Amino acid sequence: MSLAGLPPGWQPPPPVVWPDLGAGPLAIAFMLHTPTLTEREAFALETLRQFGEDHPRFLLVPEGMEIGFAHDDFRVVALPAANFASRAAYNALMLSPVPYRLFAGYRQMLVYQTDCLMLREGLGEWAARGFSYVGPPWFDHGWFRSGLGARPRIVGNGGFSLRAPADALAVLNGQLDMTRLAALPHLWRHFARKTHARVLLRQARQGRAAAEYLRDFPRPEDEFWSCHAPLFHAGWRVPTPHDALDFAFELHPRRAFQLAGQRLPIGAHAWWKADEAFWRTILAERR
Repeated sequence: MSLAGLPPGWQPPPPVVWPDLGAGPLAIAFMLHTPTLTEREAFALETLRQFGEDHPRFLLVPEGMEIGFAHDDFRVVALPAANFASRAAYNALMLSPVPYRLFAGYRQMLVYQTDCLMLREGLGEWAARGFSYVGPPWFDHGWFRSGLGARPRIVGNGGFSLRAPADALAVLNGQLDMTRLAALPHLWRHFARKTHARVLLRQARQGRAAAEYLRDFPRPEDEFWSCHAPLFHAGWRVPTPHDALDFAFELHPRRAFQLAGQRLPIGAHAWWKADEAFWRTILAERR
């Protein structure tokens, strides 16, 4: 996912009228860009209803789209359709203040895409831990292949992610401080890679404010929140990848399941893309 194909400096259009979505410890934002759901997507919604506890639920949809399934237990929030027109546009939306201003009354928001699963309760407990960003952990691919000791990288994919709106807005209003990188050893290897170092240096030269840094950010939005956000806000907090295994799986769920002591996480992202056979087996055993 990148911003390729969008006009230079393209900015996500905000709502014409900002709705009052209420306030509280946690809100769930189900991201939807099509009027109907596939069988797998409908199952994703079913598990959210089963394990999403009693937290307020919202459907974020393009303006003018008629929703073709029962959704009385969700409040619909319509955003300009341009924000859902492509993966790049959605990427830009999640790097903008729009979603975090929408949910500014909540201490945490769960971003839930249509390729997720909710596997058990406990979401409220994770939200209460107060992290700025939590997603399925990313581990070095070599570790999964070799079976050697775990070498954690970073946390993690944005498709199933907890985010603190106040912290996100603080980042987006912040100034780049490269000296903070010295205090973030878990990110050194990330930025040591040529691709990521080039992005960091080029963006740093273009501007020190987050808004300028992100104007043409060429990487996925979850990479920014995992790796770049701490450079703009000293209070940005993420869990370790090992701890985040209790929150969600994405890549290589069989190995993640072993590392987690065969304990299922709160949820999973990209379940039919990463290893559908594994998840079907797990789900069948729970029936």
